[in-house]
Amino acid sequence: MTASFGALLREQRRAAGLTQRALAERARLDFSYISKLENDRLPPPAADTIVLLCSILGVPADDLLASTRKLPSAVEEKVSANAAAQIFLREAQDLTEAQWQQLARRLHAQIDTRQKRSSMLPTRANAYDLVQWASRYDAPGQLPELVRRLILATAGDITYLEMRSGEGTRYGGYDGTVKAERGNAFVPDGLSAWEMGVDPRPKKKADDDYKKRTAKPLDVDPSQATFVFVTPHRWPGKENWAADKRKIGLWRDVRALDADDLTTWLTLALEVHVWISRLVGKGPGNVEDLARLARGNSPATFGGIHHCRAGRSRSTTHSTASDPCQYCDHSRRFARGSPRVHRCCF
Repeated sequence: MTASFGALLREQRRAAGLTQRALAERARLDFSYISKLENDRLPPPAADTIVLLCSILGVPADDLLASTRKLPSAVEEKVSANAAAQIFLREAQDLTEAQWQQLARRLHAQIDTRQKRSSMLPTRANAYDLVQWASRYDAPGQLPELVRRLILATAGDITYLEMRSGEGTRYGGYDGTVKAERGNAFVPDGLSAWEMGVDPRPKKKADDDYKKRTAKPLDVDPSQATFVFVTPHRWPGKENWAADKRKIGLWRDVRALDADDLTTWLTLALEVHVWISRLVGKGPGNVEDLARLARGNSPATFGGIHHCRAGRSRSTTHSTASDPCQYCDHSRRFARGSPRVHRCCF
């Protein structure tokens, strides 16, 4: 007898060592909702919610999605917009489970071969790749990670950085706040408030975020800060949009960055370019990113950024300093093989 969706979810949750309440909190769902799902007292949730739950549990979503006969919205959109994919699925609907598994193995082998061949000719992510990546279910959580890495790699004298990624993006507040004594073409000098999104209609998302943050700027004084909006899509009208918002005069400055700007920014940070290239499936060649390289390096005197549980950051200029974090009371220690960007609590 095939296990129900609720039984599969309960099994995966227990294997991950999470309680129902912990899973609900991380997914920003009601505790009773998880309980009712596991006891099959409610129908399975939407496919994208299933993908979110599985990403928190650290397991592939395939089995849970198959038990509900649902597809993630990104997959459904690609299939519905591709005539060849629809023809293939129509012709393959009578395949047995064994035949599907054999087909999947052949496809994986073909993809592996293609990736090995492509690795012989280094290719790094470009604006087109970022636009395609924006439709993936993990893009909303990874976009702040990309921006954060770029800021740390290219801006000078960062005195404050708060920019959550992954499941942390589900919490309230700005997508990021940054204080830079010395910025660059992409990071403003002084205080900046960052909003970002993967919506294929970047102007609508930018308008909504600008309106929301201007009406309720939280602990940021707009007259002393720059508002920055980031999208991994191409946005031809971004300069006009930013100019119109600057004319209003409520923020010290307003900027917008799109896929082409991110690609230009990446050329200033090789290790970040390698990281995002691997993430989108490109073969950047025989180049090690910072995290991989650091595993084999002994520590030396260098500056770094200390990331605390509170999601905040501050600069450090010593390789062996052990003074506690001002936000979470954890000591930062640079041990042999530790990365230069050290996270004490994540």
